[in-house]
Amino acid sequence: MKELGAAALTMDVTRKLTARGLNVIGGFEHLPFPTVALIDGSCMGGGLEVVLGFDYRLAGAHPKTEIGFPEVKIGLLPGWGGTQRLPRLIAPPWRRT
Repeated sequence: MKELGAAALTMDVTRKLTARGLNVIGGFEHLPFPTVALIDGSCMGGGLEVVLGFDYRLAGAHPKTEIGFPEVKIGLLPGWGGTQRLPRLIAPPWRRT
């Protein structure tokens, strides 16, 4: 929580940082070859949003491996497209057959 309180960002800076993150992830999505992200340990928030831009994700079996968007617990939305990419990969419960 200290990071959020310490960030004195203007709307312009916030937009630029968000656009930069979206461009990086979009760059991974548009590479002309298959991409693989290996997850071994905690993969939360922005880290998860980055790996969602890869073609494949492999997670290790280590007990401390965690995957998620903890920011939603305090009312924040993932800002780099995680709310769009994750449902494309994992169907929501109401759409499972």
